[in-house]
Amino acid sequence: MPEAAGHSVEPRVSVVIPAWNALPFLVEACQSALDQRPAPVEVIVVDDGSTDGSADVARALLGVTCLSQPNAGAASARNRGVAAASGTHLAFLDADDLWLPGTLARLLEALAAHPGAHLASGRHETFADPSYTRAFVPPPTELRGAMYGSFVIRREDFLRVGPFDRALRAGELMEWIARAREAGLVTVHVEALVLRRRVHARNSVHDRRRLARSYAEVLHAKRARERSHDGA
Repeated sequence: MPEAAGHSVEPRVSVVIPAWNALPFLVEACQSALDQRPAPVEVIVVDDGSTDGSADVARALLGVTCLSQPNAGAASARNRGVAAASGTHLAFLDADDLWLPGTLARLLEALAAHPGAHLASGRHETFADPSYTRAFVPPPTELRGAMYGSFVIRREDFLRVGPFDRALRAGELMEWIARAREAGLVTVHVEALVLRRRVHARNSVHDRRRLARSYAEVLHAKRARERSHDGA
């Protein structure tokens, strides 16, 4: 596995939060980022064409920078945040999810302890918002695997892989992780809970047709890259 070059500079984390009509949850998500120690160098909310006042709320939060764009999807919003970020490291948090105290510290410590790693990923669990009324709610089991909000990556390594695929409205992280693995990026796993993922009625996971279509597109793109590599 390739190793990352030495990194002696003190980490400065930029947090990117895409928001689309996220008013019920946005303040709590931002606060969970602002409360981290070490504190992020910036928390960037990218309002993706919200109509519920999310942008106004974000702009009123001390320590938050809010950018706005016409609705183009979460992948586009994350890319916009990355382009504006000034930190040496990047972290992503969805506007309806929460970091636990110590999340950034644990992930940064893992990266510092494993200089051959390019990103650090912790564990996550789901929890039901009180407004969620469906009969089945996933149990709060801790799960492992990179999710938005569960990993930190050096900015230079993210840029080496490239931006999220803005053509995808779901499954864009899975597609990005596939490219990261192909590029040789190494992940160090932290056996600690770092992210709480909120289940509510507007989660994109409920749109199963769109998810299935996006996952098929991701798989097709991966196979096309493999064929191109084999024929090189």
